[in-house]
Amino acid sequence: MKKFLIVLLLVPLISFAQNKKEYKASNGITYHPGDTIKLGTGSAPNGSFRFIQDGGWKDVEAYDPNRSTGQFNVDKNSAQTNVVIKKISALTGNGATKVIFTVKGENTPTSYLFIEEAVQSCEIADCNKTNPRGTASKLQ
Repeated sequence: MKKFLIVLLLVPLISFAQNKKEYKASNGITYHPGDTIKLGTGSAPNGSFRFIQDGGWKDVEAYDPNRSTGQFNVDKNSAQTNVVIKKISALTGNGATKVIFTVKGENTPTSYLFIEEAVQSCEIADCNKTNPRGTASKLQ
């Protein structure tokens, strides 16, 4: 029953999702699928990432509403590692739009990176607004 309720709650979000080919974040960098992002450090008190969340059905199925907040936070062991953008989505609901990157790293499971929140909290390395590079790096 819990699984059904969680899926039912996600359906409205999914129905308003739009895939994007690029996104220019508040740090001045334009991101594209295939770009690599270096993670910074987690901003949660225990060092985990508040704005990079484990993704995939395994996590929805494992959801435990009695567990403390942060159940889906990417672990602090992913700090200073790279993730690759697989997809850029814009979710609209309740009059607000959130841009979410689906990312995957060598030590990071498929995850959802809330880009603007990650920039503001420096959960990604390129968090300052005057980044001289101007674009995200590509994997070689």
